Amino acid sequence: MPDHSSPRESPGDGSPTRRGVPEAPGEDVDGAASATALLGAYWDAVADYAELCTTTPEDGMRLATEAFRRGIRETRNRRTRGFGKRLPWLPLFLTAVRKTAAEWDAHRHGDRLNPELRTWLASDLAARFAAPPRDQPLALRALRDLPEADGELLWLVEVEARSTEAVARQLGYDPEYATEEIARVRAAFRERCQRAHVDTLTDEECRSYAKLLDAATRAPDSPSPADLWQHLARCRTCRDAATCMYVDGAGLPGALAGGVIGWAAHLYLKRRRALAERAPAPRRAPAPPRPPRTRSAPRCGSGCATGSWTWSGRGGADGPVAWRAEPGRVAEPVRAGLVPGGTGSSGAAPPAAGYAEPVRRSSWR
Repeated sequence: MPDHSSPRESPGDGSPTRRGVPEAPGEDVDGAASATALLGAYWDAVADYAELCTTTPEDGMRLATEAFRRGIRETRNRRTRGFGKRLPWLPLFLTAVRKTAAEWDAHRHGDRLNPELRTWLASDLAARFAAPPRDQPLALRALRDLPEADGELLWLVEVEARSTEAVARQLGYDPEYATEEIARVRAAFRERCQRAHVDTLTDEECRSYAKLLDAATRAPDSPSPADLWQHLARCRTCRDAATCMYVDGAGLPGALAGGVIGWAAHLYLKRRRALAERAPAPRRAPAPPRPPRTRSAPRCGSGCATGSWTWSGRGGADGPVAWRAEPGRVAEPVRAGLVPGGTGSSGAAPPAAGYAEPVRRSSWR
């Protein structure tokens, strides 16, 4: 898969060429973020993903520019028509890259796309993203259901690997308060996942395990019956839900990115983490007075469960997966780091992270 390393040029419409951690865009007087502010905040991330989707850096620039225009146009149309909740800005632009790539493949510029992306676009995995909202990936539904500000914070922390200090500086909070906000947003995302999972279950066996799965992921240190993890071993839908509901687990970034972006999510994660590691540490400014809390911050438990069985999967978008556990505890996905270098090629998703893409060398099938 191409990993273009040449410096980017501006697409000619005012987008920035510098690389770094973006700040949240401001808003115009009518409450809508300006296109210039959005480009300044999100261009680098969108261009990173667009490069992965294309065969040359130049085509990546074209795809990113067209996706930006698409995302802004669709959002303004939604605002005009009074539609409901939408994704936060950055996930929205990243999904616009995927949608624009699908149009290229269908109409005019398929030869400019990564061949593996073209294969994925013709698969059942891609079809899930174009399905009615009820049938879309769980992480996508849950993120869309969050308030936009909460969804943006979750994406910055989990996928863009923003540090607590950087988040605190952006929000104008002291680090302790930022930590509480991050915990609150993770808990809110977990609740959305749990609710969306239950609301769309049609299989009677899955429904019978829904409450037990909720309890096991909410209190992972508590014993869980063996039949639960046996069910997880054979049910991909419930495994996907378990990964999203373990909000402190190593699988959440992959589940979130894979469920929203789809193809090449693991490579996008790898790029963004590498960038975050190179970013200079934020300078600590005097924190403003801590704002009064009007609501309690729910906690998401003592951490992720470690499971009670072992299942070895073949490599997928997030690399080889092993579900591990000890007797009496529900399983969790275990990987060699958040974004290992492992790959797969068939386009089938790994059982934990859920919604992934074809990559190279090994195959799930």
